[in-house]
Parts: sequence; C-alpha cells; structure tokens
Amino acid sequence: MKLALSLLLLLSFAGAQADAQTSLVTIDGGNTVDLCASCLKQQIRVAVTPTTAKFRPTEDPIVSEVSVGTLRDSRLREAFKAKWEKGKDNYPIALLVDVDPSEVAKAATYTVVLNLLPTSQPDAPRLTIQVQHPAAQLQVPSKLIVHRVLWFADDKQDLYVAETQGKSAITDVQVSPALQPSLLGNAPVTGQLRLTDLVKVESGKTSKVNYDLTGRFPLGTVTGAMQLTAPQLTQAVPLNFEVRSRLPLPMIFVYALAGALVSWLLKVVLQGRIELNEARMKARDLLQRVKTDRDKHVDTTFRAAIDMAIADLQTTCAGSSAADIERDRQGLDQKWRDALKELATRRQAVQKTFDDLRSVTDNTWHVPKLVAAQVESGKKDLDKIAAELANDDLVGAATDLTSVQSSLGLQIKLAAVEWQQAMSNYFEALQKPRGGLSASLKAGLKAAVEKQQPALAAIRDDAANATVGDILHILSTLTISVSHVRDPLSQLKTELIAEVEQVDKKLAKAPDQAAIAQLKEEVVRFAEMLLQVADDPGPTLDALPTQLVALDKAWRDGLLKQLGPKDPKAVEASLNTQDYPGAVAATAAALSGSTLLSAGSSLAAATAWPSRLRPDFVAGPVTSFRTSVFGLDLPTATELTPVTPRTQLFWDKSLQSLVLFVLVGLGGVMLYQSTFVGTFEDFSKIFFWAFGLDITLDAVRQATRPRSA
Repeated sequence: MKLALSLLLLLSFAGAQADAQTSLVTIDGGNTVDLCASCLKQQIRVAVTPTTAKFRPTEDPIVSEVSVGTLRDSRLREAFKAKWEKGKDNYPIALLVDVDPSEVAKAATYTVVLNLLPTSQPDAPRLTIQVQHPAAQLQVPSKLIVHRVLWFADDKQDLYVAETQGKSAITDVQVSPALQPSLLGNAPVTGQLRLTDLVKVESGKTSKVNYDLTGRFPLGTVTGAMQLTAPQLTQAVPLNFEVRSRLPLPMIFVYALAGALVSWLLKVVLQGRIELNEARMKARDLLQRVKTDRDKHVDTTFRAAIDMAIADLQTTCAGSSAADIERDRQGLDQKWRDALKELATRRQAVQKTFDDLRSVTDNTWHVPKLVAAQVESGKKDLDKIAAELANDDLVGAATDLTSVQSSLGLQIKLAAVEWQQAMSNYFEALQKPRGGLSASLKAGLKAAVEKQQPALAAIRDDAANATVGDILHILSTLTISVSHVRDPLSQLKTELIAEVEQVDKKLAKAPDQAAIAQLKEEVVRFAEMLLQVADDPGPTLDALPTQLVALDKAWRDGLLKQLGPKDPKAVEASLNTQDYPGAVAATAAALSGSTLLSAGSSLAAATAWPSRLRPDFVAGPVTSFRTSVFGLDLPTATELTPVTPRTQLFWDKSLQSLVLFVLVGLGGVMLYQSTFVGTFEDFSKIFFWAFGLDITLDAVRQATRPRSA
C-alpha cells in the first residue's frame, strides 16, 4: 500500500515537472521571420497558440537577450519591444515585436529570447524568435568622370546608385578610408571623392548621390576608386572615378608669349649681358682654380709668378668690358701654366735629393746601435721634410735637405769611427794578461783579430761624408765590418765553451760537482754575451774587467774546491798563468793520484784557430735607388670666349617676336585644343616651339642679310 502511494506521488511530481518545461505558447508557421523592407514602421507580428486553454497573460513579455551569432550585445536588447495581441477573453493570438531600425540596421540574423511572464512566472520556459535582416545589393556606375578646368566650375557627372536586391533599404551610405591613393599615371596623389549628404536608397529604387572633390588633383588624368559601405551591405562596393584637370585654352597664348618674350630678351636685351657674364664666369672659374692651386703650393717662387696676374684679372672683372676680362683671363692662364711647369722642374730636382737620402734612411742596415740611432734620427728629419714637399714648399725643403744631409753624414761617420775604436779597445782588453781567458784562447783571438784588422780601420776620421754616395759607402762598409768583426767573437764563444766542456769530461767524478756547475754557468753566460758586443761595444767594454775577474774566480773555485786536503800547488801554478786547460789536467791528476808530467804542456797548443774565418776584408758596393717620381698635371687650355658687338635693331626684333607670338598662339589653339592640359610638358612644347621659331627666323634673317663691302 505504501509502495503504491509512493509511485503515485512520483508520477504526479514528474507530470508537474513536464508541465513546467513545456512552453506557454507555440509559434504558428515557425519561429523565423524577415524584417519588412518597405514598411514605415518596423513591427513583427508572430501568431501564437497557447499550449493550455487556461493561459491568459496579464502582463507583456520582455526581451531577455538578443544575439547575432555568438555576439551578445546588451544594446541590441533595447532595440526590440514585445507585447501581446489578445482576442476575446484576453486570449493571446499573437506576439507584436517593435524593432528600432536604427539599432538593427546591419544585415544579419538576430536571435530574440522572450520572457513571456516576467513577473508572475519568471521561471517559465523562454520563447526564441529568429529575426532576419536581409542583405541589400548596391549598383554603381562602372566609372565616374569629372572634368575640371582651373579657375572655372567643375563639370561633374551625376552619380546615381540603385538597390537591386529588393529585400532591404540602404541607409547611411558612407565612403570608407581609401587603402590605396589615387594615381596620376604611376604617381600617388592626395585627391579623393567624398559624399556631401546622407545617402539613403529605398529597396529596389535608385537615388542620386551628391559628392565633391577633396585633396589635390594635379593637371592631367587622376584615376582612383572609393569604397561605398552601408550597414545593409555585406561588403564594400567599389566606385571607380576619373578626374581630368586642365588649364583654360587661352593659356596656350600665354605659353607662346613666354617663348617669344624670352627669345626677344635673348636677342635684344640680354645679348651684351650674356657675353659679359660669360666672360666673368669663366674668369672667376679660372681665378678659383688658380687660387686653389696657389694655396696648395706653398712655394714662394711659384706664388710670385702668378700673384700680379691674379690681381689684374680681379680688377678687370669688376669692370664692364668683356674684351678686357677675356684678355687678362688668357694672360693669367698662360702665366699659371708656365709657373706650374717651372715648379715641376724644380720639384724633380728637390725630390731627387730627397729620394737619395731616403735610400740612406729607408734601407736595412746591419750596423751598430750607435750608427742605427743616427740613421733613425735622419729618417725622422726626412718625415718632416716630406710634409714640406707635400705642400710644395720647395725652397724650405731644399734648405732643410742640405742641412740634414750634411748633419747626417757627419754623425754617421763619427759614430762609425767611435764604434771601430770601441771594438779595437774591446779586443785589446780581452788579450791583456789578466785572468778570465786562457792563454791559448788569447793567442787564437789575437790571430783572428789581426786577420780582421782592416774591418776595424775601414772608416777613417778624414773619410768623405758630404754626399749621399759618401754616406752610403760608409754604411755599406760598416755593414761588412760588423759582419767580419762578429767572426772572432763567434769563434771565441765556440772555443770557450769547448774549453769548459773538458771539465765535465776530465772531472766527471770530482767530489764538488756544484762548484763545477757554477764554473760552467759563469763561462757560458760570458760566451753568450760575446755575440752582442758587436752591436754595442761601449757598455760591454766598461763591464769587461769585472766579468774577467768573475771568470777567473769561477775557474779557481771550481778546481781548487775539488782537491780538499790534497796539494794544490800544481793547479795553482796553471791558474796563475791562465792555463785553465792545464789546471783541469792537474786537478784530474791530483784526484787520481798520478803525477802530471808537465804542467805547462797545454801552452804548446796551436795558437791559430781553424780557417773558418772570413777572407780578407773587402768594402762592399754603394747602393742607391729611387723611391718615387712625381709630376704635376697641367690644366687643360681654356677656350676663347666669343665677344661680338650688339648690332640687332630693337624695333625689328620686337616686331618679329610679336608676329611670331600671334601665329604660334593661333596655331597652338588649333593643334592642342583637344589634348591641351597645361602641364610642364605642354608648356615646354609651346614655349620651345615659339622660342625656336623666333631664334631660327632671326638666324635666317641674319644669314640672308646682304653683307657690306
């Protein structure tokens, strides 16, 4: 019993829910309607049938929402107002929906959602109506043509547009901003068309559109297109236009008058002025060129040669005689060219001296530092003289070159002689009877130095040094001298290292190897230093006594420390006579317990070194070369300026120009009236036609005039 009651209640509740979800009315004939295209009042009447016979609405529906596609705009909701149309006993027979056309102007489908009982039953099911606003179709002319004549009213073609679809009127036709500019040929211009009034086109009818021109329309034919838009159009409609602008035909006479007037001025008024101005122009051009060249060349001789001619031409240019100007212009031109030729000749002579000295300073010389410093100083002096040559200061450059050549030659010779003396003193100091070098090495060194003695006396105090050839001879001789002097030093290094290497061989098992290593280090350091002596013997000569004392001490310490308690007399005897190889042999004998037969046997060694030394000294050849050859480009000769007297008669030429002006003007109107625009091209044709005819007739008249005997 309880189960049956529960089922009954459940079924009653389900029925109530179904009634609640059922719409209060149904739309007769479907829920899609179109707006009326020609109705003065936009009201939609939708016939409905209540779903229950008891439905009697006491309130009007309201619009809950209006959407276009997925766009839901609250402003559209205000454009629709709904109310009931009732029959007998308040029976609803239709829905009346008023539409605001200003808000629903766009062609689209509007979905209108109605709340039928917003107050008494707000949760009742909503009713949806589809309101369609059909799209319109606008037809325009294929091309709109406007004729413009400057200073006169425009001749505009009437513009009519038509709505051809018949389903919707068109309101508020506008011109959208142009994406592409109007064109004059291929050139963009700012000219456009604009609508002056609000345009409305009724459905299926034609309307006239008022428009005007805006922006700049140059002379010629400007083509363009404007896009017409309206809310009822689904896309913009292009309207092509063509604006043809020209000047009035009487401007042909103005153009012809301009050509004839210019010709008249040329023949009558300007002929003398042209000749004078042409002479002045050529004179000023020459003055400018000559002054520029004068500033470029600092040479005083060159400037003195042209200054007077420059002053004369400047004076005549201020006058009014074309013949005097031309005379002085030709005079200045000739003096300028002659001065440039003379400058080029002197420049070559100075340049030769400069290049000769460059062969001294820019060559690669293997000479001592003292001499190289003098060469480098001369190079810096020549760099300063190069700046004088660049400005063609030939007088200053020649004076400075003489000074540099004299000073450079003397300083190089003095430095070379000083080097020779320093090297001789160094070799002499090495051979003195003092410790540091063995007697056998001194004997070999003496023989080697004697063989290269000419290299140490190749440059004498009284050697010539005045010319570049003398300086080159000194440097080339000194280069070979340095090479020869290096041989004894190099051989001394080799023999010295070979001598100390005997210590390692003979005293390999000596007790104090540290002392032997120190000895070897001191000897090798001195030997390596020998190769630098030829470059700069001065500082090494001052340090030589100290170095030799250090060498002797290294020999003594390195050998005597090996003996310990053994008798050092034999070793000391060899050391006292600088017989270092003998001292090594004596030390080895003392360490082995044997007796050395002769402590001085090593002194009998050969005193001459092998024949690896260079042959006898021979001075090298003198080198010379040209580093540059300069020349001046002479200016081209100037042409003569024709200067003729003015013989034309004023009234004859005026009458000739007047008659020609009338004829050209009439002929121009007949020839160009259909194509005349007034552009610069038209002006050029008519202007040069009149100008050329006048000049040609004048030339023919002059040629046919009888010549006087």
